Amino acid sequence: MSAKLRLKYNVEKHCPAFFVGSKFQVSKDGKELLCDNITNIAIVDVSTGQAAKKSSSQSGDANSKEVVALHQEEDEEGPEDAFKNARIEMDEADGVTAFKLSPDGSRLILATKNLLLKLYSWPERTLLKQFRSYHRAHITCLDWDLSSTLVVSGSTDQTARVWDTRRSCSTHSLRDAGGVFGCVTFHPNLQKRPYVYAGVMSVLCVWRLSAGSSELVHKFDSAHFMNITCVEATRDGKHIVSCGLDRVTILWQAAPMQQLKVVMVGQAVGGAVILPKGPDDVPEAVSVVLGGETGHLSIWRVDLGKEMFRTTKPLVEPIAGDNRGNLCITGLVHCPALQSVVVSSYDNNILFVETEQLKLWKMFCGYNEQVLATVFVSTPPMKKEESSEDQVAQESLLAVATNSPQLRVYRTVDMSCRLLHGHSDGVLALAKHPHLSDVFASSSRDQTVRVWRCTYDFSAVCVAVASGHSHRVATIALGMDMLISGSKDTCIKRWLLSEEKLTIVKKELLEDQKKKKKTSTNPDVKKELLSSTNAMTPNSLMCGATQVGHEKDINCISVSPKDRLIATASEDRSIKIWSGQNLALEGTLRGHKRGVWSVQFSPVDKLLASSSADGSIGLWLLESLTLAKTLSGHECGVLNVAWLNKGLQLVSTSASGIVKIWEVKTSTCLDTLSAHDEQRVWALDVMQDGELVVTGGEDSKIILWRDVTQTVLLQQAQEKQRIYSEEQTLANLMREQRWAEALVYALKLDQPFNCLKVIRGLLKASGRLGLGKVLVSLEPHQLGALIKFVAKWNTRAATCTYAQEIVYLLLSTRTPEELDEVPFWTSSLAALSSYSSRHYTRAAALHQSSGILDYCASLVSMTRAIEQIDITHGLGAEEEEDEIDDQAMLNLLQPIKPEENDRDKDSSSESSDSEDQDGSFKSAHSDSDESMASDDDNKSSSRKAEVKTKKKKKTSKTETVEDLDAGYVQEEPIHSEGEEEDEEGEEEGSEIANSDVSMDDEGVGSEDDEGEGTDGDYAGSDDEFKRGMSRGRGQTNYSRSGSRGGDRGGRFSRGGLDGDRGRGGFGRGRGGFGGDRGRGGFGGGRGRGGFGGDRGRGGFGGVGVDLVKIGVEVGLVEVEAGVDLVEIEAGVDLVEIEAGVDLEEVEVDLEGAEDEDIVAGVPAMRDPP
Repeated sequence: MSAKLRLKYNVEKHCPAFFVGSKFQVSKDGKELLCDNITNIAIVDVSTGQAAKKSSSQSGDANSKEVVALHQEEDEEGPEDAFKNARIEMDEADGVTAFKLSPDGSRLILATKNLLLKLYSWPERTLLKQFRSYHRAHITCLDWDLSSTLVVSGSTDQTARVWDTRRSCSTHSLRDAGGVFGCVTFHPNLQKRPYVYAGVMSVLCVWRLSAGSSELVHKFDSAHFMNITCVEATRDGKHIVSCGLDRVTILWQAAPMQQLKVVMVGQAVGGAVILPKGPDDVPEAVSVVLGGETGHLSIWRVDLGKEMFRTTKPLVEPIAGDNRGNLCITGLVHCPALQSVVVSSYDNNILFVETEQLKLWKMFCGYNEQVLATVFVSTPPMKKEESSEDQVAQESLLAVATNSPQLRVYRTVDMSCRLLHGHSDGVLALAKHPHLSDVFASSSRDQTVRVWRCTYDFSAVCVAVASGHSHRVATIALGMDMLISGSKDTCIKRWLLSEEKLTIVKKELLEDQKKKKKTSTNPDVKKELLSSTNAMTPNSLMCGATQVGHEKDINCISVSPKDRLIATASEDRSIKIWSGQNLALEGTLRGHKRGVWSVQFSPVDKLLASSSADGSIGLWLLESLTLAKTLSGHECGVLNVAWLNKGLQLVSTSASGIVKIWEVKTSTCLDTLSAHDEQRVWALDVMQDGELVVTGGEDSKIILWRDVTQTVLLQQAQEKQRIYSEEQTLANLMREQRWAEALVYALKLDQPFNCLKVIRGLLKASGRLGLGKVLVSLEPHQLGALIKFVAKWNTRAATCTYAQEIVYLLLSTRTPEELDEVPFWTSSLAALSSYSSRHYTRAAALHQSSGILDYCASLVSMTRAIEQIDITHGLGAEEEEDEIDDQAMLNLLQPIKPEENDRDKDSSSESSDSEDQDGSFKSAHSDSDESMASDDDNKSSSRKAEVKTKKKKKTSKTETVEDLDAGYVQEEPIHSEGEEEDEEGEEEGSEIANSDVSMDDEGVGSEDDEGEGTDGDYAGSDDEFKRGMSRGRGQTNYSRSGSRGGDRGGRFSRGGLDGDRGRGGFGRGRGGFGGDRGRGGFGGGRGRGGFGGDRGRGGFGGVGVDLVKIGVEVGLVEVEAGVDLVEIEAGVDLVEIEAGVDLEEVEVDLEGAEDEDIVAGVPAMRDPP
């Protein structure tokens, strides 16, 4: 099913507005038409009616460098983009006022609104030079001399100038004209007669040119009494012809300048061309083709004053109701290459007329205004009984309705057009017959409906007229034997349409043929008769039924395939189903939220599709009159909908210029087409079940879309096959390590990963030299593809090395001029420079950081040196300790130089506050503090002896530094007998603790969720107290007063002896002896310098810190094992302890120490110098 769907549509024909101004030119070879489009000059191919493309030799611009495919296949330019490229663009404020092609067809000069003259090469369309015109107002006319070097320009400032295009300068200034220039021309032979002729309003002026000056020699102000529109000189230069709006044509003798003949031509002349003399013409014969007010073309022998030929019908229909004598034909240009005269009309159409018989053979519509409706039709088919010689192939035609009263019929082959006249006001809607491809109908603002039948010359004749509505007829539909019309008067009418009504014209023509020539079988005669509309009166259609349809305007009418049902859509948001026989109402469909624009019956199923201004498409079941599904996807209102592919698909147009292709079964959008200028797409029709689709809208564009699904699928299959073959070739080349050839294929296949592999292989096989040779051999477009890959590789650190290598080689082997020719080089420089600077910065940082490796290596060697030193042996005897060379030890271990501790005591302010607030504490307990200090002094000698004894008994293993980066990593020491005694002291301390206090795994006491230290009384000896302090568990609180601290605050909350949270007391004070989290407490839970802090950095028994295990960073490797830090003087920062100092000699003075002086003895690990 999916293989039968129409998945892709491309633009086949594109007809935008290309002629909006009044000037036009035809190239010398007759292949291209140049039209004034206000802000640009549009260039149209005469053979196809489409934009004229540049040849391959003309399109070698800078953008072509961006093509990097090795096969050099050019992407086909879409027709929607062709007209954009087939223009000579100007700025918005730089519109075109006049332009002219040179006689030799090699130059184009144009004048702009900003008073510039621009010279272009033709057909390359390249700007050669531009210069100021020195006119004070817009230039209205231009002309070349026969040598294609001099240009004359006439302006509205009442002056004209002669220009030398080779030197870009003005040679003469023609003055004293006294009016606005309408036309100007050179004498054909400037060598003999250097004259310039100009029509200045109603005056004919003649200037004689001389070296450096000009002279007005003649000024005929009485020859014409209205504006002169054309002044032409014969090829031999003997005669001059002037024409004007006064319906007079005058023949002048060039030398001397005098009037020979005045001819009344019967119409205001808009344009005239002098025909070349034929072989039978006399030397004095002057034949002129004239066109103007009446729309007729005529050939006059001006020398005889006689009209030789005149078209029977006007080529351009006069404006209805115009009595002011406006010109129907506004300009004429003779094209010898086409043997035709090219005519421009007031409604911006271009007509090509044969010179001999003045027969129209092609016409282009330059401006369609809004395209309201389109239908596909065709020329009438020939009958089977007619001979093959009489048969004429059917041609596909396109009928188009615009705001104009004239219908336009296009021949889809070359988009040539014919105008159908019949309506007196703008045409609003079109409908085609379901079975007769040459029959269609139109409705208009003139309240009538007309039925047309196509002829063999791709025109059409009106065969029937239906009138009876009281308001404009907005929509119509054709059935097999009926015509349904809907009007703004909310009524619908059914008109009877029989075969006789459609064939009566044909029968009359056949009768005329029998009368004229009974035995004639000449197909040319038949075609002439069938295309003739002389003395034909269309038939009148009879109304069979009338119904009031809706409450508001009727937007659309559709007839079912067998004429059984009729559907109408209205602005009242409803859809009504009527009987096809008598317009009886069958049902009403409601569901859209806004007005319904279009309805269409399915060609195969009992379904009805509708589109609404609410942006949705509804599918309705006709049997139950219910909504089956809704298709959503348009952002604006959906104006039209049509069925495709035997009811399997839908096509819709919206108010935003979008065309969508839908699959009905899955309700999905298969393709979105956008070629309109974001304006309403009013017109939509389908041909050959979706093979061709035509759209038109407010942007004046008519676009034909062709289904290219099979072509695209075939191309994709061929492309896959080619890619598979080339990928296999690439794999073989890489396997054989033929890197140079593999690189070419990798670039061709656009495979950056394989290309990177090839570059690696090249560097590995032949190094930088081999890669450089390969890069030199690459073509510019191949290097362009490689540059794209290099720009991507350079964004990653893993692949930037190869990118930098390639950039280095390119800069080394190619000049800047050569690199400028490489595609994508200039555009990639910014990205390459940015990422390269990042990579070099990162590399420099890595190089600088690599010095850390040397530092780490020195630390490793230092650690090994520490392991070889017997520190315990050096500290075993006091008499040998003095023999250790401290400076040698420092030089060997390379310790970190301690920082100078110049900071103030961190709790000076707090201690002052504590002194103010806790004055009572100091006065009440001064005796207790003095007794503690005296006891400590008396027992110092006994402690020293005890410490020496413990040193000798210590048998714990020497601690080593395992990880310098982490600060320190400790090995669990082997417990000695002294430690067992400490544990016993801890147990005794815990037994006398408060019953409300609980112990955790670390021995940290806590009385509630916030407290971590216990508030118990001291009940042990000094040795047990010290042993408890050395373990740092916090079970024992020093309390000489014997008082028991209160739970969560006690009696001394800020400085009390056993306060839980006191700052200076024993509880949690920062200097207290038993604080839970005090920084200097004896048994503090987390004190930084406390004597028994649980987690303090310098506590004497902290669980987290054991000074025996302190690493090299602290500089205390000389500390003897088992030294009790109670002997350290309060306020000493352990970082400042000089290596080799015997800590036994440090005097203890707790009384003179402030609370904040007892700080952490172990600082955080410092960064290496």
